[in-house]
Amino acid sequence: MSKRNKRKEKEVEDSVTTLPMKMDITRSYSRKLNLSAHGGEQFETVDISESRTAKDVSVVQAPEISEYLYKCCVDSVEDAIKAYDEMMLGEQEDEPKKKKKKAVSEIDEDKVEFSEIKDQINELLEADSIKELTKVAKAIADNGDLTKKQIAYLTKLYAKRKDELTKMAD
Repeated sequence: MSKRNKRKEKEVEDSVTTLPMKMDITRSYSRKLNLSAHGGEQFETVDISESRTAKDVSVVQAPEISEYLYKCCVDSVEDAIKAYDEMMLGEQEDEPKKKKKKAVSEIDEDKVEFSEIKDQINELLEADSIKELTKVAKAIADNGDLTKKQIAYLTKLYAKRKDELTKMAD
């Protein structure tokens, strides 16, 4: 083997031995909704996003953890969309004949209620720890201007987010 090949081989060995054994992984997912398809006005949109980070992950476990983080992000965003749909359109019944349609004024009221709590929803979704989530929830609870529908929606979202953060901590 020539000196040049030995030098190259040594460089490769050195670079392999200096690979990090632990790494941080961040995954995110977002959707932009046209609210006209979800009971809102035409051209009205809302952005829903989620980001998760795992710290000090073993290089060997990285692909599995990455996939898990992404799945959690997707599930969280899709659940938020589902909850929004339930709030805006009401839960769908199995039989279309019995489906209760909302009057236009009811839909407008729901849309206004949701737009008023957009910031609180984002704060709950962006909380990275249970401590931060609890702090956000306390600030929301101190706001006495919420309707029963808004409180119910935010309570559901808080519980779901707390479960997700608990699973992430384990």
